[in-house]
Amino acid sequence: MALFDRETQLIQILESLARTGNISQTGSELSLSQPTVSKLIRTQEKAYGVDFVDRSTHPLKLTYAGEYYLNKIRGIAQAYQTLGNNLSTYAADKHGRISLGINPSLAQVILPQILPQYHLRYPQIEVQLRERDSLALQQNVQNGDLDLYIGVTPAYNEALAYQHLYSDSGALVLPERLFPQTLPTKPLVDISPLVNGKDFILETSESDFQRTVDGYLTKYNISPNVVLQTANLTTACILATAGLGATIIPLSMPAHYLHDAPVTTLPLSPSVFQTEVKIAYNRERQLSAPVQAFIEMAIAAFDDPSLA
Repeated sequence: MALFDRETQLIQILESLARTGNISQTGSELSLSQPTVSKLIRTQEKAYGVDFVDRSTHPLKLTYAGEYYLNKIRGIAQAYQTLGNNLSTYAADKHGRISLGINPSLAQVILPQILPQYHLRYPQIEVQLRERDSLALQQNVQNGDLDLYIGVTPAYNEALAYQHLYSDSGALVLPERLFPQTLPTKPLVDISPLVNGKDFILETSESDFQRTVDGYLTKYNISPNVVLQTANLTTACILATAGLGATIIPLSMPAHYLHDAPVTTLPLSPSVFQTEVKIAYNRERQLSAPVQAFIEMAIAAFDDPSLA
């Protein structure tokens, strides 16, 4: 803050002079000699070409220019002080931003567990959220456009590092018109009898979750009648509740989409359908303290098996 030391000293001098009206008393208050006080005032007056002090009056008074200068330089000095303080907090990673990519459907499961707590602990960190398809978000992380990506069993990318958050299974959502005569009572292994030839809703191929679904359908030679592909699992779920067709969703997906809907939700056995929710970041980039804190809080939030 040495840049404003002279201005700060002159502020103190003019404030004291406006109060005391006397050069000697001002010098005494500030532990300065009378000649030093006079010289400091004269030097600044000469620099600006105006008089700050009306020396024709006793006690001395500030001129209009002196009052204007004092008012303005106070504001500038305060702004400079604020600048220094803010830069100190940025240096300590108390300010800044993190950018996060996540599928919109998964965001409803993950983010309520993390973001409120993160914001309380780091209120000055701006969180930028990008909700798009999985492949695009992973590419954004690799290119440095995003700090983090959270996804369901992301396709492996050697440029990225991964941290496990939790394991999840799946559930078959059957609209009422597709109900069998007898509903299964145990987690399903093969859903062929329930969906083969029946109307079915899938996600688009850019979805990490859909890759798991595709692998499961292929393994068990399951052949539904695909009536729609959507980029959003929430859309698939809502359309299933409206009767368009069956669909598979993550078991952890919020139940309110299915509340009082004419559907049944049948869990799939984890032995045949399991996903891993992971957080990914560019392994070549040094993580900032806010980003590292987010990762640690995310891992801690899902460390409790009851949350998975």
